[in-house]
Amino acid sequence: MKREKVNQYLDYIPLLFLLIEVVLLIGDIITTEYLISRPHYLGFFFLALVSCLFFWKHKVGVLALAFTLLLGILGFISFDIAIAIMTIGKSSNSVNLQFQPIFILWILLHVIISRRHYFGIASKKYWTELKEELTANRP
Repeated sequence: MKREKVNQYLDYIPLLFLLIEVVLLIGDIITTEYLISRPHYLGFFFLALVSCLFFWKHKVGVLALAFTLLLGILGFISFDIAIAIMTIGKSSNSVNLQFQPIFILWILLHVIISRRHYFGIASKKYWTELKEELTANRP
């Protein structure tokens, strides 16, 4: 098997971890009295979208997974019952941040495994090539 194909399969590892986390979340919801909230619904939506993108165009799926993990770090999505809330600032001007610390581990794993997709991401050439790749197979 070619190295490129192996690397492509390795890109699926963080996605599989998220899918396992969703299965565990659904199991927790079924077996306990917890209710799912907006971050959970958004997490389900983005995970389904990322899964479809992985099979449509692999590189777009990888980039969408990174975006989804960033949304998790920022607290917009969740794949677990427990959502950590951190308060930053003084009590009168405090800001509450919701996030799951596990997203930091997941994004590190993702960047380590899929780093080849991010070389030159800040350049115009990167985005031009991605656009050409997306439009190349259109009928």
